[in-house]
Amino acid sequence: APYIGIPNVRASLSLGNLRENERNFGLDANTIDLTFAWRPLRYLSFSLSGGLENNEVEVLGAESYAEILQNTTDPRLRSLLRVPEGESTLVAARVSASLDRRDNPFTPTRGFFATGTAEWAKTVRASTIERAGMVETYQSHHLRLLLSASGYVPLGGGVVFATQFRIGRVVHLQQDSLTYPNRKFFLGGVDTIRGYLQDALVPQDIADEICDPSSPACTLAEDFNVNAVVQGGDVFMVLRGELRFPIYGSLRGGAFFDLGNTWVDAGELNPVRLRPTAGFGLRISTPVGPIAFDYGFLLARRRFLQEPVGSFHFSIGLF
Repeated sequence: APYIGIPNVRASLSLGNLRENERNFGLDANTIDLTFAWRPLRYLSFSLSGGLENNEVEVLGAESYAEILQNTTDPRLRSLLRVPEGESTLVAARVSASLDRRDNPFTPTRGFFATGTAEWAKTVRASTIERAGMVETYQSHHLRLLLSASGYVPLGGGVVFATQFRIGRVVHLQQDSLTYPNRKFFLGGVDTIRGYLQDALVPQDIADEICDPSSPACTLAEDFNVNAVVQGGDVFMVLRGELRFPIYGSLRGGAFFDLGNTWVDAGELNPVRLRPTAGFGLRISTPVGPIAFDYGFLLARRRFLQEPVGSFHFSIGLF
């Protein structure tokens, strides 16, 4: 609804239903979201939204839910399973603000862009699960805070230096609260740290539990399963820099350096322990934005976590 009777305010209503049938699980997801967006100035915008999210995971076969998560390597399926076992309903409200002073939203060469988001979320219904004779109920009641800022500096001759800083944290509002799985922070991929595959970075405090950082070496069992390790945290920090330069016609190059890490325990945030990656890529300008091909290398590879040498990424658009 582009006009609701209030100047510069528009509204949108989104309804979603998903049924996913897999070999060992079935997922039903239903969402409703109402958003109001206000743009008092061309470069300044605010939004307020609220909604409900209902998810139900049905385990099929002899595997437990934990075993399904451990044995699933497909990133698409792992993303689908970012909900609690059984049925749960989450109510959420979000407020955000954005300041956009870029000269071009698709291929910026100067200016800056900043955005901040705060989301309140609470489970209003969750299934009771029995494990090893104990009854558990997944309860979430937290704030999810996210801040992002990007800047662009022209260096002459079509060369641009782009940088980005992002930080986020989950703040729990009751003692027994657990972060709703799809509200955790996942790092790795073209939009965070390009040396890792999408959402593949293991949180630092989990890695320290597997291998004491003061130990000279780690020896893991041959059957160690990295998929069984938690790959989402309650706090994260990312700092990225990229030098973009013309090559020929619509073809451009990029050399980048990404730093970032995440922690399950929000109190463990340590800016000096960000994971370093670096790499290079090609960009092709198109009417819908640049198509990017990037390869990032891990500069401090953690072999005990079976981390790769690097990762290849394809995307449409740049930060």
